[in-house]
Parts: sequence; structure tokens; C-alpha cells
Amino acid sequence: MCEEARRLKKEGTRRQTNPLKETTLVRFKAFEEFGDMQQHLLHHRCATQEWVGVTDAKFEKYGRGLVSLQRIRKDDVIVDYHGLVVEGKTLDDHLKEHPYVNTEFCLEITQLPKRIIDASAETCVVHPGIRCLGRLANHALAKKGSAANMVLADILLDALPDHPRVVVLQARLNIEPFEQLRFDYTDKVARALFKD
Repeated sequence: MCEEARRLKKEGTRRQTNPLKETTLVRFKAFEEFGDMQQHLLHHRCATQEWVGVTDAKFEKYGRGLVSLQRIRKDDVIVDYHGLVVEGKTLDDHLKEHPYVNTEFCLEITQLPKRIIDASAETCVVHPGIRCLGRLANHALAKKGSAANMVLADILLDALPDHPRVVVLQARLNIEPFEQLRFDYTDKVARALFKD
């Protein structure tokens, strides 16, 4: 456990003072069961970046990353991978137009519709002034016994008028409080464009 995680554990839940934030996580498997309500909640969390039970921390080995603040059950949506969505272009095309993009925070969605999520900006390009958390998740290979405790999921929110797609990080297994949150950058849903 890093120093930041120890400090957070000592502080407990004092940091979460907003009662609206102290609700349950979005259950991924419940989308069909609860339909519109769950989809609207997920859309709201993506737009506001008010994610429950997760914060950023600094790790000696990995630099900045994400840490859980509460017990998270398998399949819970933890956070989204949020940024400028570039559709119908390759990363090379995107870099020609924007040569100063930090590709460490770009994610190439390999499932249809193919697109790039450019999360290189610390604050959200789509929602100015809002800090994006999902971009801080560090890498770990997803194999048995590994530290990868999240997986990517590409979700169509068909209950909303414009039918947006969101890419989320959901729990791959049960996660205990104060664990570092990591996913496999070579996931089958998307390929992270940065090296470990």
C-alpha cells in the first residue's frame, strides 16, 4: 500500500461530504433489469465525473493512479474513460491534425464503431473544468493472479435520446478498499496506445 493510500485509509470517508455522492455504484449487469434509470445515472456520472468510491493517488512505482475508497463488487462500473472522441480516423490522422497530443492518454476502441478517445487533457475537453479520473488508471496484464482488477466495456446508452456510447472501466473481480485500480492496456475491447 502506498503512502497516499495509507493517508486515505486514515482519513476514512471524511473526504466524501456530499450525500449525493454516497450512493451505490452503477451495476453493469443491472442495465437490462433497471433500464432507463441505470443508463441515466451512468450518463450523469460520465458528464459530471462524480464517481463513487474512487480517487486519484500518487504511487512510488507507477506515478499517479486510481485507488478504491470502498468495497467494489465484480461487474460494478467504477469510472469511465472520458475525453475527446475522434471517430473515423486513425491515430496517425489525429496526430497530423494535433501533433502535441500526449498519446499516453489515447485509447483506440477496436470494436465497431472504431474510434479514438483522446484523454490527454487533464480536464475534460467535452465538459470544460471537469477533471477526468479514468485516464489515470495504470496498466496490469489481465491474467490469473495479476493486479488487473478492471476491464473495459463499451456500452450503448439506448435509453437516452442521442444514443451515446460510453467506455467504462468495470470491476473484473471483487475489489477491497484502498486497492490500486488497474486494467490491461491490451484489452480486447480497446488497445491503449501507450507503452508500459
